[in-house]
Amino acid sequence: MAVLAVIAVQLIVLGTAWHRARLEPRSGRSSLDAACRGGGAAAFTALGLLIAERCARKQLALTNVAWVVMGAAYGSVFPLSHDGLGAALLLIPSASLGELLRAASISGELAVIPLLILA
Repeated sequence: MAVLAVIAVQLIVLGTAWHRARLEPRSGRSSLDAACRGGGAAAFTALGLLIAERCARKQLALTNVAWVVMGAAYGSVFPLSHDGLGAALLLIPSASLGELLRAASISGELAVIPLLILA
């Protein structure tokens, strides 16, 4: 329930930002984007539960910091280059989720390779 509440808040914030910027989702892209967000949330929730099961509190706190750094530095927030080191970093789940969401929201396509990495 907590994960669903966080996702709901994120969608409200993102929807408000899109509305204020006067951006309109194109037909078909919003449903693909929602499916990708749901799959990403499921993948990272499962991974988070696995880590929480295996780690003590201090280790879990450090892991949460690592997730924030991975989200910012490894392709979730900013796209990575598809050459050299950037191509290797695309194998990280956070980068795969970023690529998947960018493809769904910008071009309306399903990026198969990032989806397989997240699976």
